[in-house]
Amino acid sequence: MLYEGGSMNPCRRRTLYVFGGLACLAALFVPYRSTHVTLNRDPETNTVWKRTHRGGGYMFLLHYLGRPRERPADAFDLEVREALRRASDIRSSRYELKTRLLAAELAAIAFLATYDFVFLCRRKRRSAAETTGDLQGGPG
Repeated sequence: MLYEGGSMNPCRRRTLYVFGGLACLAALFVPYRSTHVTLNRDPETNTVWKRTHRGGGYMFLLHYLGRPRERPADAFDLEVREALRRASDIRSSRYELKTRLLAAELAAIAFLATYDFVFLCRRKRRSAAETTGDLQGGPG
C-alpha cells in the first residue's frame, strides 16, 4: 500500500521527491538541435557561400519557446537574393526539439522511480521489520 497508518512511508516519500525533482528538471531543460545558416556573397566573383553549422544541447523550456519559428535562409528565396546583391550577409537559425531524447529521459526516470518505489522500499521495510522482530525477543 502507498499509505501506512495515514502517512506515507519515508522511503517512498523520499523516492517521490528525488525522482519528481529529476522529472521536473528534465521537463524544464529540454534537448534541442540547432541549425545556423550564413549566406554571404563575394563581391568580386558574385559567388554565394553558404555555411551551415549544426549544434545542440539543452535549453531552458521558456527560452526555447521564445525562439522564433523561422526556417533557415535559402539562396533561392527572392528576399535573400536581393539582400545578397547589396552584399549584406544573411544569418538565420532554426531550433528543433529532440522529442525522442526527451521521451527517453522521462521514461528512464519513471522506470527508475517505479523500481525504487516498489522494490527497494519494500526490501528496506522488510529488513527493518526483521531487525525489530529479533530485538523484541523473537525465536532463538
